Amino acid sequence: MVAMNYQTEGRMLEMNQAKFSSNGNCGYILRPKCISKASFNPMLEDPLPGQRKTQLVLKIISGQQLPKPKDSMFGDRGEIIDPFVEVEIIGLNVDCSKQQTRVVDDNGFNPMWEETLVFNIQMPQIALVRFQVWDHDPIGRDFIGQRTVAFRSMMPGYRHVYLDGKAESSIFVHVAMNDITGKMKPTNAVHAARKHFQKAAQKHMKGPQRHPSLDFSVQSSE
Repeated sequence: MVAMNYQTEGRMLEMNQAKFSSNGNCGYILRPKCISKASFNPMLEDPLPGQRKTQLVLKIISGQQLPKPKDSMFGDRGEIIDPFVEVEIIGLNVDCSKQQTRVVDDNGFNPMWEETLVFNIQMPQIALVRFQVWDHDPIGRDFIGQRTVAFRSMMPGYRHVYLDGKAESSIFVHVAMNDITGKMKPTNAVHAARKHFQKAAQKHMKGPQRHPSLDFSVQSSE
């Protein structure tokens, strides 16, 4: 039996909410059948031999109206933020990883990153994707906001990821997913992703369009 403390916000509660938001916070979610097999060992480097893996290619494009840290009204915390985005995959041990963008100096209103992050995921059925925005500081970093979503709730295309509890703050991303076999070098994946982004951008050159609004629950508009 597992119990959650809903009175205390934090990483564990955010992960729990993300997992069960995929079914509308209703009922329960069955775990994948392969986990119940006696031969399944989550500690192996390839716990699901012969099965297709999923590659997640995220292009972190920009941010919109990112707030200052909670203590920004005190002392030097009132300065303009230097944001960067950290993306974390949470799932099987072999799937767990983190990547981050570069730091954009002095721009919390509309920072531009234009960076591609690539993740290979063995079991997307149970994986969570956690977006965190941080303010870089010479002596550390300050937390700005996060959004955690179930991988299966994500949709391909251009999306706005709204930070939890901050209705006006978001990061603009492009999501692409590929089925892969074996191991793919990240450099090859990034090269393939760039070609995909170039084709997608050409479709948007004809005129302004309304971008999909993602509350990764997932809403989209054409």
